[in-house]
Amino acid sequence: MKSKTAQWFEDIEFWEHFAPIMFDDAHWAEVPAVADAVTHLSRFNLYGETTNEIWHKPLESPPKVLDLCCGIGRISAELARTGFTVTGVDITESFLKTAKEDAGYENLDIEYILADAREFLRPDFFDTIINLYFFWLFF
Repeated sequence: MKSKTAQWFEDIEFWEHFAPIMFDDAHWAEVPAVADAVTHLSRFNLYGETTNEIWHKPLESPPKVLDLCCGIGRISAELARTGFTVTGVDITESFLKTAKEDAGYENLDIEYILADAREFLRPDFFDTIINLYFFWLFF
């Protein structure tokens, strides 16, 4: 049987070493604006009633958001603070541990799942899915 060759993004050490760049103060400062943009693009009112603006009708429950490659949960936490039901998925266990700890400090009910985003499935569950992965290439 042929063994699976690991992809570059499956290198957990890479992510852990890259974390200080991805999660620096500037990226933390932009969290509210990013969350607002995400909800605007999804046509959800972030800070008001839970109405889906596409269909102009009230939602039966808070919007369910899947945050793929959620990292340490910056955006997941912001969305949960505003009343969204959030599930975060990431391949890096240490990131999820940090996300869970941070959510616990604020009593945020966020489901964090250790999984490869390419394989995670929960059909017909989420109202919107986000993947806010940014990559910088240094020469």
